[in-house]
Amino acid sequence: MARTSKSAKTGVWIAIIIIIAILAAYGGYYSGFADGLKHAQQRPQGGPGAGPTTPLSIKVGVVASNVPHSSDVLHGVQLAGDLLNNKSGAALRNVTLSIKYSDKEDPERVKYFVTSLINEGIKVMIGAISNSEVKAVLRMLHLNDTILVLVSNEVYDDVVYDDPNVVKMLGGPDVEARAMADLALEVGEEGLGAAIIAANNSYCLRLANVIDEAYSSRGGRIVSKAVYELGKTNITESLVNVSASKPAVVFFAGQKGDASAILEAARSVGLKATWILSSAMADDLLSRPDLASYVTGSYLVARRNASLSPRFDFFAELYRRVYREEPHEMAAYGFDSLVLAALSSAYTGKYNSSAVRGAMDALCDFIGITRPKFLDSKGNVVQEYDILRVVEGGHKIEVVGRWVPVDAEKARIEWSHGS
Repeated sequence: MARTSKSAKTGVWIAIIIIIAILAAYGGYYSGFADGLKHAQQRPQGGPGAGPTTPLSIKVGVVASNVPHSSDVLHGVQLAGDLLNNKSGAALRNVTLSIKYSDKEDPERVKYFVTSLINEGIKVMIGAISNSEVKAVLRMLHLNDTILVLVSNEVYDDVVYDDPNVVKMLGGPDVEARAMADLALEVGEEGLGAAIIAANNSYCLRLANVIDEAYSSRGGRIVSKAVYELGKTNITESLVNVSASKPAVVFFAGQKGDASAILEAARSVGLKATWILSSAMADDLLSRPDLASYVTGSYLVARRNASLSPRFDFFAELYRRVYREEPHEMAAYGFDSLVLAALSSAYTGKYNSSAVRGAMDALCDFIGITRPKFLDSKGNVVQEYDILRVVEGGHKIEVVGRWVPVDAEKARIEWSHGS
């Protein structure tokens, strides 16, 4: 089915009065929102790019299917739209949402939705959709000069990773790989190399390739690699070769459920190194204390939950007043996706994908609920990552630091006190 923003939950307009009162009470607390709005209002016309002038009412399309937490994303988007319009819009332009929703994963239906939004003249869309649905509309986005701001954990295809017209609000493997490589450079023994072990799927292979690139470009040296498919690859033989290369660090780009087989084989061949594991591995380790003990002192990285952002409590209070429930972090990403899309459309003064995408880069000083919006050249929003360490003989995994972006290309590691 399709629906518009008019179908927002009953009572939302009454709640807007409450929101305005809360905004007055909190004043400058949500300064990132205010600063971004002011930035856009200072340049409502004549920004980068060429093409039609941004219309007086900025229309943003929203396409959602039944991916996990799509309803949370929609709630966050609608809350941001109401909040913007009650703060004089974006550069005095109202924001109008055109929302299309499917209760199942259906690439053809999403293509139909995107076609209808394009026919409405919309150049910026927010998507809470699946991998197959994104792939189905990529060509249409390019042919019609349209940007998709993606708010989904369900997309894991190389075609999407390399597409700057798809802005990935959650970052993805490119960002996770940079965090893992920077961590290895800090904790690995200088002068010794690193090995990469990766599952044979799109996400993990992308993770491995970017780790190689990021680590090598900073002076690190990859001494061996192994790619596996559980049940098809001779894991032990591959890990014998990895062990023989004597790495100081082993990057493990695996998927959930793989840790037991890989670590058991690594232990059996005597592979000794500091492991840096991808974010999917934490639950696996805790379910096998004997294997976690084998990697005691090693590290994992995990995208920092938006609920830990300094601004999340403010957002959560607004959200509870409107929806009478606690917000999921994906609602915050939905909120920020609309604010970024609207402010960028207002700032550029030109309503086409290249101009709006350029404005998103220019507005990187906008600090949203989910922290600063630094975008790299491939459209990844560079998120913070927690650094976790396996301690106490494998019985505990604790946060010992953070990987914090400084801009789109640089980051620093902040260690917790005593780490």
